[in-house]
Formats: sequence, structure tokens, C-alpha cells
Amino acid sequence: MSAEKISLTNLKSWVELKKRLDGLKSTEAKFIIIIRHGELNNPKKIVYNRDAVMKPEDIIHLSAEGKKQLVNLGQLITRLELDCQRIFSSPESRTQESAEILGAILNIKITITDDLDEIYAPGPYLEGLLLDQWQKSDGNCYDLQTWGKYKHESREDVLSRMKRAFKQTVQFLQPGESSILVSHGDPIAFLANWLVSGKIHDPTTLREAIYPSKGTGIIAAVDPEGSVIGLFPIGKRDKTKIY
Repeated sequence: MSAEKISLTNLKSWVELKKRLDGLKSTEAKFIIIIRHGELNNPKKIVYNRDAVMKPEDIIHLSAEGKKQLVNLGQLITRLELDCQRIFSSPESRTQESAEILGAILNIKITITDDLDEIYAPGPYLEGLLLDQWQKSDGNCYDLQTWGKYKHESREDVLSRMKRAFKQTVQFLQPGESSILVSHGDPIAFLANWLVSGKIHDPTTLREAIYPSKGTGIIAAVDPEGSVIGLFPIGKRDKTKIY
């Protein structure tokens, strides 16, 4: 798999998107639909991380809005007539719940994979940070001076496993087929920005680059040689729902 310098293509309607994707199908392209979990029920406004890091009562689940977002995405994927073969999901509750909604609509199986997991970054949760405090710090959990004692996962390791998941999914598909990857904000952002630039993005400005809000996704079109030839956002992006 190679990363070519391409851009994110925003189309005005799902009809235009379907027309573009139908054209790419004629070139034997494969399609990877990368989706961030939906909006969350987080009444304490905590900085959440992996389920295993948090107390059972703090584990985050989809809100009613989040469930609706995933229903909308599932219906959109149906209208686009993408031949979805399988859903691959992060093991966290919020991503599995998102994947289950998509799986029910599309009638396809779900496979759990650690490669799509949330970044391992327990520090903010263990120190009791709230989301508003986290936003003021730009949400950078990769600073070793601040978070080194918690042994957070590096951005290089996050990108490496996301690239592996993407590549393996492409190899699994036949021309014209698609699969869905359900993951989290930072992992998707590192992958998407690498697909555009071929570089690993600076975490201090990651949320100013390509960064999915909750309940949105990106369709990546991949040619028979394994090169990404198109990136198309799906869902309504809301900058207030990035964190």
C-alpha cells in the first residue's frame, strides 16, 4: 500500500458521491469505509480512554444521538450500494456499539481487532481531567514531558497499527467490494492525514487537520495496485464534537 498526495473530496450530495464511487468501481477499485464511533453519553464530562483503564461506572457508551448518527451512516452506505463484506471494530464499548448498529442495518458480520483500538493514554483520565480542561491543552497526550510516566502509546505506533489494519482489509477485498473500519478520533486522524500527505502529522495540530467528529467517516478508494486514489467524507462534520 502506498500513500499518494491526494486531497479530501467534499461532494454536495450523496447522489454526487454515489456517481463518483460508481465511476471508481469501473476501475476495479476497492473501498475502505473508516468510521469514528458515534456521539457519547458522558454526563461527567471526563476525558475517557480505553475501557480497561477506567472504572466500570465510567465506561462510555453511545448516546441516543450517537445511535442515530450510526443509523444514518448505515442507511447512507446502503444507498451508495457499496458491496460491504465485513465490519472490523475496535474492542471498546463505544466502537462495538457503533459497529453493531451498522451490522444490523447492513446484515454483515463484525470482527474485533486491537489494531483499531483507542490510543493507550490513561494519564488524563487517571489525573481526573475534564473535557474542557483537555480542550484547552489541545488534547495532546503524546508529550513525553507531561505524560511520560504513564507510558502512553506513541503516534508512530498508533499509525503503524492503523496502516496494518487498512492494508489487511484492502487485501481481503475483491475489486468493487468494501469493508468498514470502526475506530477512534486520533487513530483515524493519523491514518487519514498520512493517506493525504505520506507523513505522520504533528499531534499539536492534529485536530486542525483532517480529524473526524463523532459519528462521521471517510471512504477511501484504493486502486488494484494498492494506491489510494480518492478520499470522500461522509456524515455531518461538527468541529464542536471532535473531543
